[in-house]
Amino acid sequence: MRSAEDYLTQMKALLPQGAAWPREGQEVLDGLLLALAEEFARVDSRADQLMIEADPRTVDEMLGDWERAHGLPDGCAVAEPTVPGRRLALHQRVATLGGLSEPYFIGLAALLGYDTEVEEFDVSRVAFTLPRRINGRPWAYAWRLAIYGPTEVGGEGLYASADLECVVRRLKPAHTIVSFDWSPDPEPAFHFDFTNPD
Repeated sequence: MRSAEDYLTQMKALLPQGAAWPREGQEVLDGLLLALAEEFARVDSRADQLMIEADPRTVDEMLGDWERAHGLPDGCAVAEPTVPGRRLALHQRVATLGGLSEPYFIGLAALLGYDTEVEEFDVSRVAFTLPRRINGRPWAYAWRLAIYGPTEVGGEGLYASADLECVVRRLKPAHTIVSFDWSPDPEPAFHFDFTNPD
């Protein structure tokens, strides 16, 4: 970033040559050039700040604008966030592009600070122990998210400021039924609520 002195030196160097444009003893001209140089330096500084504001991880002045553009805060927030927490929530929202695969939901949970596994169920494997449809809902569209977290995200002791279940329910495929197992057991039990698919 250039300073006012840098701009003043540059403008003096660009003045026309000749006796009509002496470089010394021109207080009025120097004052005019200095005023212009200070404004150029201010604009230069604001341009640098704009680069900081363009990144959701470092935004400061435009944090509210970013949040409005991305629908934050939303119903999935779990606490009154600090400015670093708001930046983290914003970054999580911006970085979440969408997807339907197991790796997508595992990555989404990791972004929110949780270690998880996704288990999908095949109708042919459970047909002998469970009916193919339970309460009219197809078992093939049920899946479970086993959660082994939370873990720290974003540094500075920050944890995700959003409710994992709320976020997953909002982003899951609409035709699927998701269940959450918060047990640390690597072989969690079935905990499906088929009466409330959301």
